[in-house]
Amino acid sequence: YYSLAADRGAASAYYFLSLFYQHGWFVQKDLNQSMDYLLQADSLGYMPAKRSMQQLSEEQYEIAQKLLCGPEGDQNLDKALKLLFVASKGKHVGACKQLAKCYFDGVGVEENFEQALYYYHMASRGNDIASLKMVAKMYKRGLGVPASLEKAREYFLYAAELGDAEAQYEMAVILEDLGNCQAIEYLQLSTAQNFPPAQVLLGDIYHEGLLTEKNLNKASNYYKRAARHGNNTAQYKLGQMYLYGEGVAENIDLAVYYFEKAAADQDSRAISSLGEIYADPHLG
Repeated sequence: YYSLAADRGAASAYYFLSLFYQHGWFVQKDLNQSMDYLLQADSLGYMPAKRSMQQLSEEQYEIAQKLLCGPEGDQNLDKALKLLFVASKGKHVGACKQLAKCYFDGVGVEENFEQALYYYHMASRGNDIASLKMVAKMYKRGLGVPASLEKAREYFLYAAELGDAEAQYEMAVILEDLGNCQAIEYLQLSTAQNFPPAQVLLGDIYHEGLLTEKNLNKASNYYKRAARHGNNTAQYKLGQMYLYGEGVAENIDLAVYYFEKAAADQDSRAISSLGEIYADPHLG
C-alpha cells in the first residue's frame, strides 16, 4: 500500500516507508534506504521528514564517532564509514566533514580529492568554518578541482566574515598580492585575535612601506607581538632590527636574544646570523 502511494507521489507514504526500513518492520533493516525515503518525503514538503532525517543523521554520526574513537577493541572503521554515509545524506555537518577528511587522507577509502572536496562543500553549507577554509585551500592549490584564486577568495571571505583569524589572514595575503589596501583591514582583524602570521605580515607591510607609509616603530611592535607567541620569523626579524638599529635602539644583546629564540626553532637565517655575530670580534 505505502509503496503504491509513494509511486503516486504521496509524501507521507515515503515517510512511513522510511520508518519500516529504519526499524526493520516487515522488511530487512536498511538505513540507507530509510534515509532515501526521508529525503523524498522532505523534498515533497512533508515536515516530519526533516525532523526524522536530522534525528537519524545525528544518531548514526554519534555511533560512527564511537566506532572511530572508542576503545581499541570497539573500533570498526568500515562500519563507521557506512554510518557516516547515511548521516551525510541527511546533510549532517560533522559526518560530511569526517568523510571529507577520510577521502583527503585516504583513511578507510582510497584517497580522492574530488570526493573530499564534495563532502567539504556539503559541510561548508552549514557554515562550518574549518570546512569553508578547506574548500578555499583546495581551490587555491588545485586539489580535486582546477585551481581558482577567485573561488578560494570567495570561501576564505565566508570564513573571514564569520570571524576566523586564519581566513582573515588568507584574505589579506590574496589582497596584498593584488595591491589592495583592504589587506591591512583584514590583518588588523586577525592580529586582534593574536594570529602570529598576520602579525608578521602586518609588520612586513610597515617595515617595507607596502600599501601604506613605512613605519619601523609599528613594524617592530607587530613583530614583538608575534615573537611573544613563539613565531620564529618574527624573532629573526626583530633580531635584525636590533642588530642594525632599525626602528629600535641598536642592541646587540637583544639581537642575540631574538636570534637564539629563532635558532632554537631551527630557523636557518637566525643560525647564520648568530654564526656571523660570534665570528666577528667586534660583535660577538
